[in-house]
Amino acid sequence: MSRKCAGPGLIAVVAFVVGCGSNTWIVKRPVADQCSSAGVKQCDELVNGLVQYIDGDKAGAEVKLRAVAKANSPEKLRTLTAAIKPATKVLGSERQAAVDGVIDILEGREPVASEAKAAHGSELGAAVGLTAGLVKVRTGMASPAGDPRAIPCDAGPLAVEQDRCRKVRAIVGPITVTNIYASGACPDEVFAFAGRAENPHWFLGALPNAPLNVSGAFAVEEGEELFVGVRSLTKDPPTADARCSIVWSGVVRSG
Repeated sequence: MSRKCAGPGLIAVVAFVVGCGSNTWIVKRPVADQCSSAGVKQCDELVNGLVQYIDGDKAGAEVKLRAVAKANSPEKLRTLTAAIKPATKVLGSERQAAVDGVIDILEGREPVASEAKAAHGSELGAAVGLTAGLVKVRTGMASPAGDPRAIPCDAGPLAVEQDRCRKVRAIVGPITVTNIYASGACPDEVFAFAGRAENPHWFLGALPNAPLNVSGAFAVEEGEELFVGVRSLTKDPPTADARCSIVWSGVVRSG
């Protein structure tokens, strides 16, 4: 019995589906393979950050990409970034400016594409109701268990023995926090909160081995402090390595 090949109508439908909306999914596997070959850590975060950045959520993606950069050596990252361009050529020339921005972040530079930077500022400004030209992006990272600035969680609902919970003052308000990120590899609880530990203005947390990946507009008022921390649920001290790092990003008025 002879089989009929797909007709022009079916081909047209397939082309329409692939051609509409985001097609960044097609680079996930090639980039993941290159990441694994280069021996880079946190490949899932890298791939998700790359796709997120190219699709336009640059604020959330930058937090993930900088965490990947922090967790890897410059040599491994250079090997990876050299392979990213060929792996993403299928996306077309109009998306290469965003790919260049990802490479800049992984190599420790600010994204150089002016259009990408302008779009980034506009998205952040819109998220918090500010004009793009009047905001400044602030980003930080801490590994609370090993940070010399860390202090005990000696008050409020997090209070435990001094060596089981450590927190770091990230920044003093006013600031609008737009992203809090931890990879999900930490064997302890991770958290972030604003205000007094006894009665936080707001609190975000994740259980052991669960990611903390939150985007929004969380106000830290004038004089309030933003803390990030880690708490062990066992009798042992919390883990003092990069797995328990917490990255935050936000915007402040620049004028």
